[in-house]
Parts: sequence; C-alpha cells; structure tokens
Amino acid sequence: MKNKVCVYTCITGNYDDLKDVEVEEGIDYICFTNNKDISSNTWQVIYIDDKLSNIELARKIKILGHPMVNNYDILLWMDGAIKFKKKIKEFIEFYLGFDDVFVAFKHSKRSTIKEEAEACIAHNKEKPIRTKKLFDFYKKEKYPNNNGLIESTVYIKRPKERIVQETMKLWFSMIINYSTRDQLSFNYCIYKTGMKVKWINDSVFSNEWFLWIRHNSDIFNNKYKIYFDYGNGFEEKNSIEKSYGNLDEKKEIVIDIPQKVKNIRIDPTDCYFMHLENMKISDTDLKSCYFQNIIMMGKVYCFLNDDPYIVIGNNNFKTLKINFELYENDGEFNKKMIKKLVLY
Repeated sequence: MKNKVCVYTCITGNYDDLKDVEVEEGIDYICFTNNKDISSNTWQVIYIDDKLSNIELARKIKILGHPMVNNYDILLWMDGAIKFKKKIKEFIEFYLGFDDVFVAFKHSKRSTIKEEAEACIAHNKEKPIRTKKLFDFYKKEKYPNNNGLIESTVYIKRPKERIVQETMKLWFSMIINYSTRDQLSFNYCIYKTGMKVKWINDSVFSNEWFLWIRHNSDIFNNKYKIYFDYGNGFEEKNSIEKSYGNLDEKKEIVIDIPQKVKNIRIDPTDCYFMHLENMKISDTDLKSCYFQNIIMMGKVYCFLNDDPYIVIGNNNFKTLKINFELYENDGEFNKKMIKKLVLY
C-alpha cells in the first residue's frame, strides 16, 4: 500500500476506553480526545478542546477530520468501541478500490430514516423534537424515507477528494442544525452531493474483521444508588452507592431509612439495555411508586434510557427491602419495546 494511510478515532468524556491496536507498518494511528486521562502505547494521542458538547465534538472530528489527518491519502475512521481482529491494511485493500472515494457499512437492521429515528428515540439517543425538526426539513426537501442508512461505526474515505469534502461539510452541518445521530443524515447528504459510496453488505457488529465492544455507558457495573429527600429534593450529598454483591439476575436492596426522610429514590442501574421483572417492595403498593424513564410491558419494567429510577414515599419505614430480577434485553425484547413506544 503506497498511499499515506491513517487510522483515527475520537473519544470525548468517558464514553469509551482507548483500545490498543496491533501496529502495522505504513499506517499511523491518531486518537483525538478531550480526556487528559487517556494515554496509549500504540496511538498518538492528541488533546483537543472545543466549546461543542462531547457528542458534537466527537462528530466534528469523525466527519470533518482535523488538520493533522486531512492530508493523508486514505483515512479509516473507527469508533472507540471497535477492536480489529485482522490486519487493518488487509481490510482497506480488500474493500477500497482505485476509483472508490468512500467505503461504508450498510445498516444491517434498518433501511429507512423513520425506523432509525424511532430506534433513537426508544433508546434515548435523540429527542423527539429534534427528529421532528429533521423530518420537517426532509419533507420540504422531498427526500424519500427509504433511501437507505449508513452504519457509520467504521468507514474509509479519501479526504483530499473535493466531493468527499463537500459531503462531509454538509453532513456536519446536519449534525449541528438537526440531529447528532449521524446515521439519520448521511444518506441525505450523498443524495444531495452525488458522492458514490461502496457499500459493505455485512453486519458492522458481527464480521470477520473486527469486534464491537460496548461503550462504557452501556456496561452494567452491578451497582445501584439511593437518594434521600429531606424536603429539598434528591441532592447528591444525600446519596449512597452500593454493590448488589451478587452477579446473578436476582437482586435485593435493603435500605435503612434515616429520620426525617420524606422520599427515597432508587437508581437500580445506569444501563438502558436492562429491564426488571417480579419486583416486590416491602409493605408498599407498586401503584403508589413513581417510575421515571421506565415503562410497563405487561409485568415487566423496561428502561427507556440510562437514568431509570423509582421514587417511594416514606410511610414511616425504618427498613425498606426491594427484590427484583434484573435482565439484559435481547434483540427480540428490544423490538417489542420499540413497537410499544411507537404505539404510544
């Protein structure tokens, strides 16, 4: 491979850990981050600072690149959750032809922006009001709903090509003005600029080339948090964090209630891909509890995002015992939950 090649990524906040790569001759590896705790033996780590939010900054680097990488002949973007199983050079040589300017995975699960928007809302990845604004724009543009979707976890591009630069500028403007979910706007951008994409018809999450590892925000840490309200709301200083102690599905929380506490808040997990079953709270009717970011599907309590919690009024409890089973959602469960949300 005679072209000047760079593999780059961007990690903002604590969203991902930087995973070391197997260094290959002829390839540079650059990670951009605003997290000064990130270091690596295999990546060149470049600290960046910007007034953008963490997600907007990550999208900016992902889409527009950076002066340090935009002079390369070939760029391979990979999310921080990716770890290659085979040679990156082989991956590039296998897919990027002489005339190709952009290579990307086609979305393996969905093909319309409506389906993708529904999934983003269901998993609290985007606000409904922003997706509505985007759909109003597409309606005005007469953009077809079924024009396909990108899976943008990994892609290859030739950054010096004018058509690529034009498309990337339009793509990032869509991120800033409408939705930070880049998969909702990429196919519109190529529709407008005419940039040709070589599509990879394989799952980005299950293939021979690389592994996808959950983001830090998606990893269940077997801990829960309790907040006490003494009349001024649920303040961080009045909270405690504990471990369940067991690693199976059956969980138990036992809370000794301090005096003068008016309400108790329980955060059972910080992962949205979980759900509760068979919940029991001692001496309490579940109908009297307040559930935030949780919906019912039959007798199952489904989390809508990574901040689900339960509020219980203090009925002169000295000790409160909560039992439930905590399960990870599988693909079929998520489909049912999304369908439930769409029908709301």
